[in-house]
Amino acid sequence: MSTTKTNTSGTSSSSSSVLRALSLHGYQMGPKIGKGSFSCVRLAKWVSKNKNVRTLACKVIDVRKGTEEFIKKFFPRELSVLMKIRHPNIVKVHSILKRERMVFIFMDYAEGGDLLKFINQNGSVPEGQAKQWFAQLVSALRYLHSNDIAHRDLKCENILLSRTNAIQLADFGFARICGEETGLFSETYCGSAAYAAPEVILGKPYNPMIADIWSLGIILFIMLNAVMPFDDRNLKKLVEDHRTRNFAFEEQAGKLLSMEAQRTVYELLNPEPERRISLDQLVELRWIDENSAKEKRRTLGELCGRKASGLGSTRDRQEGCKVGEQEEQEAVGILRGSWVQGPPVDAGVLVMAVNFESHPMMMMMGQLKWENEK
Repeated sequence: MSTTKTNTSGTSSSSSSVLRALSLHGYQMGPKIGKGSFSCVRLAKWVSKNKNVRTLACKVIDVRKGTEEFIKKFFPRELSVLMKIRHPNIVKVHSILKRERMVFIFMDYAEGGDLLKFINQNGSVPEGQAKQWFAQLVSALRYLHSNDIAHRDLKCENILLSRTNAIQLADFGFARICGEETGLFSETYCGSAAYAAPEVILGKPYNPMIADIWSLGIILFIMLNAVMPFDDRNLKKLVEDHRTRNFAFEEQAGKLLSMEAQRTVYELLNPEPERRISLDQLVELRWIDENSAKEKRRTLGELCGRKASGLGSTRDRQEGCKVGEQEEQEAVGILRGSWVQGPPVDAGVLVMAVNFESHPMMMMMGQLKWENEK
């Protein structure tokens, strides 16, 4: 039976070895700021050769703790999607490394936290700001859908706020490729019931991209009202409330929301998938079209300090999702130590991959290059 040695400071030699290996490439791990079923998120720093420092978030996944379904489906899909996407309103991956059975995904750190936390602390989002954030979210989702990717877990907790007060869409653990190879429809119920479309709740075969649009409507309603539109504690009642569109708008700052804002929510929360507004139609609506540089962008500091609210989803349900053969092969290759495709190289971004099985920190993409680090 193997044992792990522990040094006098209480840190395992294996952990120390991992930290040393990361530090060789400029990464310094900080405190834990989040936790998932098989992972945690830590604050981290990356120091370039020029001694420039960048604050990052690092998602640390322990593959040993994952279920077979997580290892073969969920995590490979997340890696595959992360390697393919690049959009200003999607959290940018800095690098992905693997050491022993640990995978480290370094990404930009969103200093503003997530949208749910912001609303719980400050109340509803002013309509002008909500338009800007929603337009950014729609832009990110249009990009994903144009690349045949459905997110399938859109919710306020997965929408982060950057230092510059911009939306950053995160968490692609339930994302799915929707193409000829994988099929357009899904029968899997995954994500959060409070944000899930009626067809998902009912267990019908559904188009994940159209289901994403319903989730947009839930998010917009929450931004404008600081409450959930539907109570998800009773699924039977939830189904009926979906069918009858049993939700009501709240007053904001002593006056009703604009009719354009209410219409936008109403179009998004259409219980009939085939009649639900499309993303292309959505951007043509007057409420979205009016969102422009003429709207004054408020800083997070200006938006904070307002009334707080109690808001949160009461149920999350996570089950298996289909994945295309190509995506599964790519990501399983990563978990075995090989690298099929890497994130795009950008100025100041280090892209690397490691083969931990043949050598602790062997790079699989040739000699590392630092591209125009500023």
